[in-house]
Amino acid sequence: MEARLKQGNVPEIPEELIRRIVSEEIERLLRKREEALREASLLERIVRVEEALLAQTEVIKSLQREMNARFEALLREMDSRFEAVNERFEVIDKRFESLEKRFDMFQRVYYISFIFLTAFIAVLKFLF
Repeated sequence: MEARLKQGNVPEIPEELIRRIVSEEIERLLRKREEALREASLLERIVRVEEALLAQTEVIKSLQREMNARFEALLREMDSRFEAVNERFEVIDKRFESLEKRFDMFQRVYYISFIFLTAFIAVLKFLF
């Protein structure tokens, strides 16, 4: 057979067989191409999804930083307000302590006055 091909004698292949083989080969190549495109499309989608996830992660981290900053500011403000309230209570406590001292003093004066008055009345009754 090789001798025939070298001499230029090519056996005749039916046209229908050639068409069938060519069409099968074209279909096979098209399927391969579609699969490659599908894979590329899936890879592109995966890459886009990963990029979107990374972007979302950055947005979430940014929001967390902002929220932390806000909470820290809020905590500082609350601490300062509580300190102001504590100072007010300390002032009120000092006022109550001074009032308590006054009442104690008046109570002692009242008791001493009552004792002297009772003693004075007893002396007067004893004398008269």
